[in-house]
Amino acid sequence: DRHDTITSNEDIHTTFEVVPEEADLVTAIYEAEDSSGSVTFDRGSFSSSNPGFSGLGYYDMSGDGDFIQWSISSYLAGSYPVSFRYSHGSTGNNGQRPLDLYVNDVFVKTMDFTFTDS
Repeated sequence: DRHDTITSNEDIHTTFEVVPEEADLVTAIYEAEDSSGSVTFDRGSFSSSNPGFSGLGYYDMSGDGDFIQWSISSYLAGSYPVSFRYSHGSTGNNGQRPLDLYVNDVFVKTMDFTFTDS
């Protein structure tokens, strides 16, 4: 099963594919620029100046200590798969941008967001 987003001002289609082991799960797409009040952030900014994004734009991180946070409610306790779609145009730090993932204020792991040339 696939979930598509279409950027209205460009002919860009983004496909999110559900892998077989997740086929029975309910899926949701959360955009960084969500204005419903479920997103908080620090020093970065929201932008739409670079093409290729889905939704209305993207969050442009502003260096060490910056963050973006989604508040998402679940009716059932358990483990849920999470994936991120991102763009990273800097080759500094060997093309890696390490970001810490927290769930319920508990550190889960550091994730390396690798250079994507965009």
